[in-house]
Amino acid sequence: KPSDQGEFAEKMGSVASKSGRRLSVACIGMAEDGEDFSTLDEMVDEATSYGAIASFSKPSLDADSLSNIITNLASSLTASKTEMTNMETGAPKKVRMDIIRERIDAS
Repeated sequence: KPSDQGEFAEKMGSVASKSGRRLSVACIGMAEDGEDFSTLDEMVDEATSYGAIASFSKPSLDADSLSNIITNLASSLTASKTEMTNMETGAPKKVRMDIIRERIDAS
């Protein structure tokens, strides 16, 4: 299966360590009952450990459930866009990508 082909949680941690709270991650698992979504769970946990806003959803495959997931995703994207925009000028905020954040759960 594709989730066996890489260290996705580790890669997510690398991205999250550079972006911190400005990063929004929304993972959506769509499959039959009983499928393993541990990779998506691990990615969400890793992103959250660096202060990112992250969620994992497994909707039932009906219109209401999918609609709620898409609405939450749109809200998350809007929040990210707002976070990264200078509200006075409308220009993107400058973000230092050379700062590596520490894990929140680090001792």
